[in-house]
Amino acid sequence: MNTLFYGKFGFSLLFYLFLYYYNYYYYFFLEKSRIVVFFYFPPFFFFFFFFFFKKKKGLSHLHSEWVSEKRIEEDANGMKKLKNFMKKHPAVWDGRVDLFDSSYVEVDRLLAARPGPGYLEGDTRFEYLVKFTGLNYSHSRWEFPDDFADDNAIVAFQKRNMLPSHYLSSFSSSSSSSSPSSPSPPSLSPTSWKPMGEEENYFKGGNQLHPWQLEGVNWLLFNWYHHRGSILADEMGLGKTVQIVVTLNKIAQVCSNQPFLIVAPLGTIPHWQREFQTWTDLNPVVYQGNKEDRRVCHFFEFRYLDKVYLFIHLFIHSFIHLKQTNK
Repeated sequence: MNTLFYGKFGFSLLFYLFLYYYNYYYYFFLEKSRIVVFFYFPPFFFFFFFFFFKKKKGLSHLHSEWVSEKRIEEDANGMKKLKNFMKKHPAVWDGRVDLFDSSYVEVDRLLAARPGPGYLEGDTRFEYLVKFTGLNYSHSRWEFPDDFADDNAIVAFQKRNMLPSHYLSSFSSSSSSSSPSSPSPPSLSPTSWKPMGEEENYFKGGNQLHPWQLEGVNWLLFNWYHHRGSILADEMGLGKTVQIVVTLNKIAQVCSNQPFLIVAPLGTIPHWQREFQTWTDLNPVVYQGNKEDRRVCHFFEFRYLDKVYLFIHLFIHSFIHLKQTNK
């Protein structure tokens, strides 16, 4: 369904000329009510009409636009939509608040690619299924690169969808199985553990661990190699999240039994995702939302050419959505 956000005034050319010479009254009009405006200006200047900010059905917020009242009335059920909108939003937009959250047009990740609708007619552009930062998976939309203008997101998408070398032989030789077999994990005995030294303390973007963080990572890895569970407890602000991120990154380098699962409070999930993207090249997927969000996530994130599953290195999940996943 098309969505109306806010209305604003449009004026005749005569009124714009008047405001050009009387800037004081123009600003006065923006700040005061319509009753005061009628008091100060002669009636013949008020040939005004409304514009409405409209989100188009099936399209993202990138394609929202201001449209006239007459144009909306021409749509099916346009009069009814206008009437309901004016009841809920009697105020006129004055430009001091955002029409919508800016994260609704920020690219979070690309989920898929396909030839555009005009490909057979000579338009060789591809379009991408874009998940936006402030919206869940069910609100993903197909967009051309010119619309979202994020080359880094395209490069990251292509990198995520490159078939790992250890899958190539099994993928090409196995046409009947639903997914090729993963390589056997190496034999990791407790004696194979070696502490991570300062020479290895270099990560993505030039990030480095503090000495106490490096000690925590070594302790976590030591417990993992010895098949022991562990709890990292420390004061707030000392980088426990980063220590877990680096630990999982080191485990991913020696163990192919992935993905990992992280269950965290809902409010901390963006922080977890951001830390993985800042410190590692792992592919974190936030698995939450309603049933449709999880369906879209599962369909596009869990598979490769309908055969290879679990290219994801880790899931980030919240306590509150844990029960919903089983429904």
